[in-house]
Amino acid sequence: MQLFLKKALRMRLLLFAVFFSPGLSLFGQSKQVCFSFDDLPVVSYGITDTVYQKNLIDKLIVSLVSNKIPAIGFVNESKLFDRNGINRFQVELLNSWVDNGLDLGNHTYSHPDYNSASFEDFTRDILKGETITREILNSKGRSVRYFRHPFLHVGNTKARADSLNGFLFDHGYRVAPVTIDNEDYLFASAYEKSARKKDKKLMTKIGHDYVTYMEMKLKYFESKNSSIRKSRGLQKMNRRIRKRAMDY
Repeated sequence: MQLFLKKALRMRLLLFAVFFSPGLSLFGQSKQVCFSFDDLPVVSYGITDTVYQKNLIDKLIVSLVSNKIPAIGFVNESKLFDRNGINRFQVELLNSWVDNGLDLGNHTYSHPDYNSASFEDFTRDILKGETITREILNSKGRSVRYFRHPFLHVGNTKARADSLNGFLFDHGYRVAPVTIDNEDYLFASAYEKSARKKDKKLMTKIGHDYVTYMEMKLKYFESKNSSIRKSRGLQKMNRRIRKRAMDY
């Protein structure tokens, strides 16, 4: 975790099934987790040095691959352009990500807020944000499958949320929810400020505190997950008992 913090990327934990912890099981089921990273190709806190950015992404990829961690990077394609057009360096960062077996998803082109943008403008931004990502994945025999809402805003009314869900379904997208939002950007910001001051002691402390914080978050949400599953199990058992009583 400390390594991820050093990279100053906004990390989200995306759980497809239930929580993952090697060697443990919950009600007979294995626990699985997928790491997701928003705002690719890179969040560099204003550091435009390409050597730094490439080193950042390379280290992140090595960490994920060496630890066999499945991960999805959600792309804002506006970052792939500069005043001269397509920025090939930024595109190559995404190519490197995919070449190492990691996945990409759509995070819109310009990161608009669906709670304030019109449906038409927002969906137009979604389609605009899939162009290069789709080309990269298609070249590897893969496709764009996942969408992540900017700011995690799915719509401020049920009608707007339903309309967007219908649009995403029609365009072959599966929404990637966030089941643990870890506020890591707060730690990353503090770490970046400490790095600029070259305060290695404080950097180490922030990294340690982040790991401790994440362990607490995971344990908390896993306990809630266990409680929910136990409650559902009891409800099913009670229904079966009632049915048997009615059959007697």
